[in-house]
Amino acid sequence: MDYEQLSELSIRDLWERLNETQHMEKADTALVLSSRLLDQRSYAESVAVSEQAVQIGEQLQDSRVQGEAWTRVGICCFFLEQYSESVDAYMRSVPFLLSESDESSAANSIRHAIDGLMQLENYEEAVRVAKEGQTYAEMANNDHLLAELLSAHANALVASDLHIEAIPVYESAREVWKRHQQVHRVIDTDAMLAHCHELLGDTNMALVLMKNSYELAVAADRRKMIVVQGLRLGRLHDLRDEFAPAEEVLDNVWAVASRHEDFSSMASAKAWLANNYRQTERLDLAYETAKAAIMIFDSIGETLDFDYVVAAAVAHPIAVERQDHEWIVRSATGMLDYGHENGWPDVDAIQAAEAYLSKLESLAELGRGDDLVATFEDQAPYENAVGLEGDADRVRRMRMAAAEVAWHHKDFLAVIDLVNSRMPELENMEYRACDARAYELLAKAQAELQMSEAAENLAMAHALYFRFSRYDKALELQEAAVAAGMAKLRARRVKELIAETGEAPDL
Repeated sequence: MDYEQLSELSIRDLWERLNETQHMEKADTALVLSSRLLDQRSYAESVAVSEQAVQIGEQLQDSRVQGEAWTRVGICCFFLEQYSESVDAYMRSVPFLLSESDESSAANSIRHAIDGLMQLENYEEAVRVAKEGQTYAEMANNDHLLAELLSAHANALVASDLHIEAIPVYESAREVWKRHQQVHRVIDTDAMLAHCHELLGDTNMALVLMKNSYELAVAADRRKMIVVQGLRLGRLHDLRDEFAPAEEVLDNVWAVASRHEDFSSMASAKAWLANNYRQTERLDLAYETAKAAIMIFDSIGETLDFDYVVAAAVAHPIAVERQDHEWIVRSATGMLDYGHENGWPDVDAIQAAEAYLSKLESLAELGRGDDLVATFEDQAPYENAVGLEGDADRVRRMRMAAAEVAWHHKDFLAVIDLVNSRMPELENMEYRACDARAYELLAKAQAELQMSEAAENLAMAHALYFRFSRYDKALELQEAAVAAGMAKLRARRVKELIAETGEAPDL
């Protein structure tokens, strides 16, 4: 029974036939059965049957059977994420395939072995076998495999941070893809070349290649590539302060991503558009666009990435200036979480410190005591990352954050100690909005402990809120400040009358 007839049998019939036949017929049955099991994703069973085919091939000294069987083991082990076994099986197939003068299949096995080596991060070996595979692809006159192996070779060099060496290999691959009009592969290759030049600091060449990649994607109407390459091009334009072309590209990315409900790309486009608007001093538009980006990111549960941080970094200072406390907290949280998860590579230390402290202050303003305490108690990673101790202003604000936590826990003596410890510094610094809150907390803690200084500090808090146009807070405190002042005056008058008359007056 030949291959074609075997392929018409059911899997159950193939299992029965495997147990009943011998020699070459058994080998062919094993190969067909392993292929059918692979098709239905029964990878472990396919491996077992393929290994049986290998043993039969060894007994028969049949290179064809062994080459095909080892290739099948390689495929299944890769799907099972057994990458070392997959690489070993693919490479075992190569000499058998070559002995059958099948250089094309040998090159293909090496191409797939490279995928496993990349998973194992064995880039040096990936480069070595890629060169071997290129030789076989050239012998077989298989340009497609040659270009695939050149691309895999270059990718391994990039993974090894050998970007200079990768560039000529990518260029060779591009020539083959272009010769065969494989537009999507030319786009991919230009993108990788741009990546290499960008990492090498040659942003001019990177920009040229990104434009090539993006314009080819637009001409070929490749939606995904328009979005991916457009985002990269828009970012680079923006980082080079080329705001008009950045906006044009990012607007197109937004439109294409929106049509296809690609929410992640929509959010990224919005983030970089917001950054563009901020740098061109369109702050209202920047703020609304950044908030839209963050809301999209949050709605899809996207893992925090640098584009999220871009949107948060645009929104945060504007939210602080406008005292939009909900958005101060939301934007600061995104920036700090990203910085904590990624070791602070893209969040400036001073920016992180400001975000952390302004988040604490806004949580206090919003009355979110539990969140405030949780954030403050989780301060260690932020404090270690930004080195708050060396900056007097940040130390001052950190004490204030601690005072907020103490107030939430009704530890009034701690509030007084923490706020009073910063008061001498106020003599040498200009008052700021947060100082009004300091006097307010101090006055309230003193009032709770029935201390006479409460009235003066409450009046001071009222005056500072008024100075900084916080009329809502000023009016809220005004009645209490007047009442406290009047109570203190009455107490003083009572003391004076007792001293004069020896009797307590009826006031």
